[in-house]
Amino acid sequence: MNTVVSVIIPTYNGKHKVANLLDSLATQTYDNFEIIVSIDGSSDGTFEYLNTRISAFKNLIVLNEPNGGRAVCRNRGAIKAKGELLLFLDDDMRASADLIEKHVRKHAQFPNAIVVGSTFEDPKFTLTDIQKYKAYLSIKWSNVSDEKLTSPYISAANFSIPKNIFTQLGMFDEKLNDAEDYDLAITAFENNIPIYFDTTLLGWHDDFITCEKYIYRQREYAFAQARLVKLKPERYLVKYPFRNKTKLGFMKRLVYSFFASIFWVKMIDANYLKYLPLFLKYKIYDFVITGLAVHFEHRKAKA
Repeated sequence: MNTVVSVIIPTYNGKHKVANLLDSLATQTYDNFEIIVSIDGSSDGTFEYLNTRISAFKNLIVLNEPNGGRAVCRNRGAIKAKGELLLFLDDDMRASADLIEKHVRKHAQFPNAIVVGSTFEDPKFTLTDIQKYKAYLSIKWSNVSDEKLTSPYISAANFSIPKNIFTQLGMFDEKLNDAEDYDLAITAFENNIPIYFDTTLLGWHDDFITCEKYIYRQREYAFAQARLVKLKPERYLVKYPFRNKTKLGFMKRLVYSFFASIFWVKMIDANYLKYLPLFLKYKIYDFVITGLAVHFEHRKAKA
């Protein structure tokens, strides 16, 4: 396999995170790749830190540009890339030792396609129950392997695409600050570019959440969906409408209302529910997170 791969890592104030990813890339079974770290206007010393690592990597390129958002940051890396295959990884990922090799093999099997890998939380490093819950959800949601997707999906945290196809699709839409990967997946579908999802392309997601943080992330994603609808109504109102919020019956609304409270967020983040049976506490987590992120999103969820 002689495919040249460009690994593109966007980062914003991610000095403490990108170090782990670089360490994992130093031990890859595939060696024909370059690393492009695209710094998005950081102020935490990321650029200075990466300059201390350049001597250890013959293939490390550091871009240090003003803040432009994630889509802009990733596109900058892609424009600079010399590889014929682009592999996008978020800065809080850790690559399994054979990740690059498996992406290359997958593209040999399915040329002119997009390949999406896993973004699991590593159970060995989960400290709290809410982190174990998120790891459980990641595995539950990613229960297919080696499958051509029938609906649009890309996770920009771990996916690869031939550079010529990425350019053909117009790259990431730089007007978007979130959900730009989903938007790219839609564009790929409209251009008959197949997307394959394979959980064996393993990337560990070292983003150790709190309940509070996870609720706000879900709210941010809902806001991003609303922005997509506003920017591209023909696409997201007509062709690919988001599912409407489920209307709750009286009893369900009562239950969600009870758990949609800062009290429960504090209980979860203090790990006070850890001794409850697994099925019960995970059901409570579902009610608290869905309640505050979806059905009662205007209620306070932050201490």
